[in-house]
Amino acid sequence: MKFLLSNIDDIHFSESQGRYVYHCSHATADKAIRHQLGLELADLSMAGNLDQNRQAVMDSLHQYAALMKGLPLVIHAPFSELYPHAMESMIREVANRLFQQAYAIAEELAAQTMVVHANQVATIYHPDWFVEHQIAFWKSFRHSHPGRCTIAIENTIDETPTQLLQIAEGVDDPHFGICLDVGHANLSATPVVEWIRTLAPKIAHYHIHNNMGVRGSKLWYQYDSHNALGEGVLDYEHLLHLIEELTPDATITLETSALDESVDWLMQKHFI
Repeated sequence: MKFLLSNIDDIHFSESQGRYVYHCSHATADKAIRHQLGLELADLSMAGNLDQNRQAVMDSLHQYAALMKGLPLVIHAPFSELYPHAMESMIREVANRLFQQAYAIAEELAAQTMVVHANQVATIYHPDWFVEHQIAFWKSFRHSHPGRCTIAIENTIDETPTQLLQIAEGVDDPHFGICLDVGHANLSATPVVEWIRTLAPKIAHYHIHNNMGVRGSKLWYQYDSHNALGEGVLDYEHLLHLIEELTPDATITLETSALDESVDWLMQKHFI
């Protein structure tokens, strides 16, 4: 299995700002190189970084990419409030522009995968509308940007894997697949094993982290704790063996600020 480290060293929901706050660390590249692991760069996750600190961000990304020297490299595209399936054309155009910028950078850095969020909001978008317009958007995008970097669409608050599978099958492109976020799947009504088995033919990439599942009446994001692999209800020893069996070519990013603990856990379990 090909494991990567996310360069997010802190991720939390800020009640005062009403959004997730990320901090990306340069030290992650040293950890990745030391363990011969790949790297997923999240510097572009917040689109404002390109507008406010473009040169600094680009310098940082190029430094990271140069350090990898052939190890797997993944780019996480902007995701906040981007709706490729939006009813308003201007909203779709904003999503298209930001994804174009991120994809150009991913190609420039020779990244093998760019992760994007599906961003389905079931209370707004009918499933048929969501699937149909996601397919149309990504078919058009791939036609205009026929690069080698694979686009992998990620689940967030999705309750079942059905719609992501329909989108990936509908786009029907060898460089378009799915990023299964296992921690997010654990907060849905569908068992994680079912997510993996259903989506396996189209999974290009995984995000792995642990949590305690859905409990009580808190909001979804308050459960999305991105714990170390051994800190939560998910049995990653079983899940990683299943992942290896069903999707042996997929890459896997540890998307947790507890990287040292998670790498130690993988070593103790002989996954790396």
